[in-house]
Amino acid sequence: MTSTITPHTASPCFQLKGSMVTLMTLELYRYDENLLRQQFQGLLANAPRFFENTPVVVGLEHLHNPEDAIDLKRLAHLCAGFGINLIAIRGGNSQHRRSAAEAGLACLAAQPQAVTRKLPANAPQRNKTSSIGKNAKVTPIHQNEMAFDEQAGQQASAPSFEEPKVISTPVRSGQQVYHNGDLILTGPVSAGAEILAGGNIHAYGPFRGRALAGVNGNSKARIFCTHFEAELVSIHGHYKLAVSMDKSLWKKAVQVYMDQDSLILKRL
Repeated sequence: MTSTITPHTASPCFQLKGSMVTLMTLELYRYDENLLRQQFQGLLANAPRFFENTPVVVGLEHLHNPEDAIDLKRLAHLCAGFGINLIAIRGGNSQHRRSAAEAGLACLAAQPQAVTRKLPANAPQRNKTSSIGKNAKVTPIHQNEMAFDEQAGQQASAPSFEEPKVISTPVRSGQQVYHNGDLILTGPVSAGAEILAGGNIHAYGPFRGRALAGVNGNSKARIFCTHFEAELVSIHGHYKLAVSMDKSLWKKAVQVYMDQDSLILKRL
């Protein structure tokens, strides 16, 4: 359910709504401005459209030295030059939060660390309900109200999945489709479009966009394409760009899956 607050006037100018927003996370291991610039340049040299005015949260939970000082105003300026709009930090210490406030960034609580527990074989199963709506949303990229974080697999509780969703219309550049289950696409997916699924992705038309499966922590998810020309493929946060893919797979029927920590692309 989405909660709302509306001013008690005859003609309100606004409405406050509680919603979930798609965000990319930049997990920072160490703050080295020159090295960050070089690595951003290398990424964009291979995929010029990887960042397009993208809102990003900086995750500080995995800093090698949690006490490292970070000039977040300079970091935000550096990122902006590559089309990355920092909007918040996640985690960090009091100095990081002060630096974020000076840079005009929000401060989010640190993400819980994963806790792996083995249940007894006779343990009762709990029914879980998903907070995602029944229908997949198709919206302009970076403006949807669906929850997505490629680092969500670090959370302790496994997400529930919905019934498969079929998208029969073309997905055009600048659109994003998200579904917390298997996504089946019967039409073409243009370059610059994003397809995100909590489960598997099945694409039966030409696929030229970005395919991200297992976004809620499902490392067993797969991507199946009958006409493969993807800009990027990702499963459970592990990704490959087109420039690093085997060109013999181009325009062929391809599946993508994880083998331990390696992302495998293979002919069907």
